[in-house]
Amino acid sequence: MTAEADQSSTAAADTLQEWIARYRQVPLGDDSWAYASFAELVARHGRAYEPAAWPMPDAQHPGRCFHVARRWAEQAGWTYVEGFVLVPSEIPFSGFEHAWCLTSEGRVADPALPDGWATAYFGVPLSDRFCREQRALRGTDAVLTFDPVKFWEGANTTILRQGLPSYAVSLPEHTA
Repeated sequence: MTAEADQSSTAAADTLQEWIARYRQVPLGDDSWAYASFAELVARHGRAYEPAAWPMPDAQHPGRCFHVARRWAEQAGWTYVEGFVLVPSEIPFSGFEHAWCLTSEGRVADPALPDGWATAYFGVPLSDRFCREQRALRGTDAVLTFDPVKFWEGANTTILRQGLPSYAVSLPEHTA
């Protein structure tokens, strides 16, 4: 990576961190909750990831991140991640809730956003066991956050209230 690309990547990661810090101030719950919002959960348990080229020949599917990330995590044995992504934009809120995968090498594999759209990722890698349990309970592809297909079901307030179980976070051997 060139010094200019490295500087750009660092700036994007910093911008995403600032966006998460602002979003974190919009609570769903109160002081009795383990996390007042999804952004707080991600800020406390997440980590930064750099964009990488989509490693598969299959097309990507914008707007269907939770579904296609779940499918690829299961099919390829990758780690499912929920968090936030930053995309270049003229509007001030260019970060949004998103799901992607980590390959066995720990690189981002985003089956939803076309290559070059994302400039930074920050999210929580989740264990297969936790994902299966939460999807069965919620009936949605999203594990922690709002699923646009079933938006009315909201964020996973049970986890926001009670906290993540010890086995929920999956740290792959390799990191990006």
